[in-house]
Amino acid sequence: MSIYRIYAIIIRYGIVGFRELNRLMQIIDFPLLDIALWGYMGLWMQKSSSNPHILMTYLAARVLWSAVWTVEIEFSMNLLEEFESRNFINLVSTPLKHAEWIIGNTILGFGKSLLVVLMSSLVAYLIFGLNVFSLGFGIIPLILSIIFSGLVLGLFLTGILLRGGQQIAVLIWSIPYLILTFSAPFYPANILPTWIQPIVKALPTTHIFESLRGLINNGIIAQKSLFISFGLNALFLLVAVLFNYAMLIQSKKRGLVHVEQE
Repeated sequence: MSIYRIYAIIIRYGIVGFRELNRLMQIIDFPLLDIALWGYMGLWMQKSSSNPHILMTYLAARVLWSAVWTVEIEFSMNLLEEFESRNFINLVSTPLKHAEWIIGNTILGFGKSLLVVLMSSLVAYLIFGLNVFSLGFGIIPLILSIIFSGLVLGLFLTGILLRGGQQIAVLIWSIPYLILTFSAPFYPANILPTWIQPIVKALPTTHIFESLRGLINNGIIAQKSLFISFGLNALFLLVAVLFNYAMLIQSKKRGLVHVEQE
């Protein structure tokens, strides 16, 4: 494994990501618009409810989810960039190892997600006067765990892209919102249908948001839920890496040209 090749991946995608307006809008504009949208909804609900924590719950959940979105979109869009520029075959023909590509994207995604979390928190404070970091140091492990979840999701989705190519690129936009719905970010998980509860409880993001609500409502983080989220993330990360690598092998067997076709 070469540190120079990892650095080259970071530089390549970093330059593309910060120079193209389209990429900047995807990682900055969408999260900030979500903060405004859900923040005003939370503000309206708080005025008509006796629960004083509704607004903070909405805003903090959106801030955390912006980290998942940023890491996932970093992986997916970087791979799509290779497809669209017809450079994917050239990329896998170089000495670059698959693990180096994953590590480079992980470092870049981690840095961007922290930046987006800070910006989203700043917007929430400027518009609604609420400081997410006023929740204390308990918010830090939740941010780390949610970034971990974004990494897992990004690896799964890029694995799907490696198998199906550009034709199924719509999944990188739809699946995250499906995961968000089943993660119960604003409401208790038990209000979701009974038949889907096993899936809900298997998602690390569900336990992260449960810990977040405990921190907001009681000032104490639910340590059990936090530990479960880290454990599930670790398990799913292993599965995601193996899945991603297996899909690359399958893609090579089928012929790499098919993933670059519209």
